[in-house]
Amino acid sequence: MGCDVYAIAIAESMPNLRHLQVLGNDQTEIGLQAILDSCLDLESLDLRRCFKLVLLAEQLGHECAGRIKILHLPHESVDGYDSKISDASVDYCFPDDDEYPEC
Repeated sequence: MGCDVYAIAIAESMPNLRHLQVLGNDQTEIGLQAILDSCLDLESLDLRRCFKLVLLAEQLGHECAGRIKILHLPHESVDGYDSKISDASVDYCFPDDDEYPEC
Protein backbone atom coordinates (compact mmCIF):
# COMPACT_ATOMS: atom_id res chain seq x y z
CA MET A 1 0.00 0.00 0.00
CA GLY A 2 2.96 2.34 0.43
CA CYS A 3 1.97 5.91 1.12
CA ASP A 4 -1.65 5.15 0.21
CA VAL A 5 -2.22 4.83 3.96
CA TYR A 6 -2.54 8.62 4.15
CA ALA A 7 -5.05 8.73 1.30
CA ILE A 8 -7.05 5.89 2.82
CA ALA A 9 -7.06 7.66 6.18
CA ILE A 10 -8.43 10.77 4.45
CA ALA A 11 -11.07 8.68 2.70
CA GLU A 12 -12.15 6.96 5.91
CA SER A 13 -12.23 10.03 8.13
CA MET A 14 -13.32 12.90 5.85
CA PRO A 15 -16.32 11.85 3.73
CA ASN A 16 -17.63 15.44 3.48
CA LEU A 17 -14.32 16.81 2.19
CA ARG A 18 -14.71 19.44 -0.53
CA HIS A 19 -11.14 20.58 -1.21
CA LEU A 20 -7.99 18.48 -1.08
CA GLN A 21 -4.41 19.45 -1.86
CA VAL A 22 -1.84 16.65 -1.75
CA LEU A 23 1.16 18.19 -3.50
CA GLY A 24 4.15 15.88 -3.79
CA ASN A 25 2.48 12.87 -2.17
CA ASP A 26 3.56 9.32 -3.03
CA GLN A 27 0.03 7.94 -3.20
CA THR A 28 -0.99 5.67 -6.07
CA GLU A 29 -4.25 5.12 -7.89
CA ILE A 30 -5.38 2.91 -4.99
CA GLY A 31 -5.32 5.83 -2.57
CA LEU A 32 -6.86 8.22 -5.06
CA GLN A 33 -9.68 5.78 -5.82
CA ALA A 34 -10.38 5.43 -2.09
CA ILE A 35 -10.68 9.23 -1.83
CA LEU A 36 -12.94 9.46 -4.89
CA ASP A 37 -15.16 6.62 -3.64
CA SER A 38 -15.59 8.12 -0.16
CA CYS A 39 -15.44 11.89 -0.67
CA LEU A 40 -18.40 12.38 -2.97
CA ASP A 41 -18.61 16.15 -2.38
CA LEU A 42 -15.03 16.79 -3.55
CA GLU A 43 -14.94 19.96 -5.68
CA SER A 44 -11.22 20.65 -5.99
CA LEU A 45 -8.29 18.27 -6.04
CA ASP A 46 -4.64 19.24 -6.38
CA LEU A 47 -2.40 16.31 -7.31
CA ARG A 48 0.59 18.28 -8.55
CA ARG A 49 3.93 16.52 -8.04
CA CYS A 50 2.18 13.20 -7.20
CA PHE A 51 4.25 11.38 -9.78
CA LYS A 52 3.20 7.85 -8.83
CA LEU A 53 -0.26 8.59 -10.22
CA VAL A 54 -0.77 7.64 -13.85
CA LEU A 55 -4.00 9.48 -14.63
CA LEU A 56 -4.30 10.80 -18.14
CA ALA A 57 -4.71 7.52 -20.00
CA GLU A 58 -6.50 5.74 -17.20
CA GLN A 59 -10.11 5.56 -16.06
CA LEU A 60 -9.34 7.59 -12.92
CA GLY A 61 -8.32 10.54 -15.06
CA HIS A 62 -11.70 10.52 -16.75
CA GLU A 63 -13.51 10.13 -13.43
CA CYS A 64 -11.62 13.05 -11.91
CA ALA A 65 -12.15 15.26 -14.93
CA GLY A 66 -15.90 14.52 -14.93
CA ARG A 67 -16.51 15.08 -11.21
CA ILE A 68 -13.94 17.53 -9.93
CA LYS A 69 -14.50 21.20 -10.78
CA ILE A 70 -10.90 22.29 -10.13
CA LEU A 71 -8.35 19.60 -10.93
CA HIS A 72 -4.56 19.95 -10.98
CA LEU A 73 -2.75 16.93 -12.41
CA PRO A 74 0.68 15.61 -11.33
CA HIS A 75 2.80 17.17 -14.07
CA GLU A 76 1.25 20.64 -13.89
CA SER A 77 3.59 23.38 -12.75
CA VAL A 78 3.44 24.68 -9.22
CA ASP A 79 4.46 28.16 -10.42
CA GLY A 80 2.24 30.70 -8.73
CA TYR A 81 1.52 28.41 -5.80
CA ASP A 82 1.76 30.54 -2.68
CA SER A 83 4.26 28.46 -0.75
CA LYS A 84 7.90 27.48 -0.62
CA ILE A 85 7.20 24.64 -3.06
CA SER A 86 8.84 24.92 -6.45
CA ASP A 87 9.29 22.63 -9.43
CA ALA A 88 12.41 21.31 -7.69
CA SER A 89 12.25 17.91 -6.08
CA VAL A 90 9.70 17.69 -3.28
CA ASP A 91 9.79 15.04 -0.57
CA TYR A 92 6.96 14.93 1.95
CA CYS A 93 7.86 11.66 3.63
CA PHE A 94 9.69 11.93 6.89
CA PRO A 95 12.75 9.70 7.42
CA ASP A 96 12.07 9.35 11.14
CA ASP A 97 8.54 8.05 10.55
CA ASP A 98 8.89 4.43 11.73
CA GLU A 99 5.21 3.75 11.09
CA TYR A 100 5.61 4.34 7.32
CA PRO A 101 9.21 3.35 6.46
CA GLU A 102 8.30 2.80 2.79
CA CYS A 103 7.91 6.53 2.18
